[in-house]
Amino acid sequence: MMRKHLYLENGELNSELLIRPIIVYGCGNDGMKLVDKLENTQGKIRALCDSDERKWGSSIRGYRVICPDELTNYKECNVALAFFRWPEVIDRLDINSEQCFVDYPYYEEVSSSCIICGNKSLDAARAHFAPFIVEKMFHGNAQKTRFLKCRSCGMGFSEYRPTDDEMDCLYSDYRGSEYLRIRTQYEKNYMEEEYSKKYVEERRKQALESFLTQYMKLAEINHVLDYGGDEGQYIPDGFINAEKYVYEISGYQLRTGVRRIDQFDEISHYSWDFIMCCHVLEHVSDPRSIIDVLVHSLSEDGYLYIEVPYETFMYSYHDIEINEHISYFTKGSLKEIAKLFGLEICCIQSFASSLIALYQKRRPEQLN
Repeated sequence: MMRKHLYLENGELNSELLIRPIIVYGCGNDGMKLVDKLENTQGKIRALCDSDERKWGSSIRGYRVICPDELTNYKECNVALAFFRWPEVIDRLDINSEQCFVDYPYYEEVSSSCIICGNKSLDAARAHFAPFIVEKMFHGNAQKTRFLKCRSCGMGFSEYRPTDDEMDCLYSDYRGSEYLRIRTQYEKNYMEEEYSKKYVEERRKQALESFLTQYMKLAEINHVLDYGGDEGQYIPDGFINAEKYVYEISGYQLRTGVRRIDQFDEISHYSWDFIMCCHVLEHVSDPRSIIDVLVHSLSEDGYLYIEVPYETFMYSYHDIEINEHISYFTKGSLKEIAKLFGLEICCIQSFASSLIALYQKRRPEQLN
């Protein structure tokens, strides 16, 4: 069956779709995003359609959900297949090809390489930066990107990697008054106060300490760095004999007993027994270069702890909205880090909504 592009090359809706009333086929994440776009452009939605018979006859967002066989009753409508597995159903649908619009990318070729393993075999999906990011990072000018996924290690990431200046625009006054004003303008449910609740802090710190004690004696650690560690509030209390440091660009007031590393270059001036990097690498444009510096700053037999969000749900989207997180780690990409930097894996596992990895630095002969 012939089909038309649902979206134009710039990510906007195809104007031909809007000529007739529209049946949105697909009631999942991408379908609801299309509904949002159509409502914002005053597109005329006649009904929703889905292959899941449990949804037939129900109402979603005020629109009736019909079964695919009912499409023959809507000959006057365009049909928009708003889900990435549309090839599995399209040939079974009794609809006019001139009125069929599907979601598929304009560009098949991907010239980029994986930001972790360097593999050039990548899959691409359409993506866009969230309105808050466009406003705060790009001064209101939409920046084109795609979502890429490595076929080797599974790493997912935004094809466009923000510059240092663009990163400064986003993270200056991070979660401060101006940051919150702009973000809540676009994201009404964004709750900053959740990050500062005392019980959240204590729960995270205790969970990390409980995990680490399985692999090391915390009291024997002498130098600890929390890279991107806010105020140093998540450094476990079990490091009772350690000098504790934080590298953090936000300028937060540090907790008692925690010292500041002011410049990135200063990190390599020390020999760290333990470095923790929690929920940072998903934000940065070049995580591999940061990991390189951290690994080379470890003492012999030193430990590196990495914690990142576990966001595999992103891979089920076909129009991905990229917010603060521009990189999406997998267990495969965390294993690849050990290979790249000659680290011994102590543990890689999922925990709650996070992926955690603990590595130990070894001399090459110790890895064999």
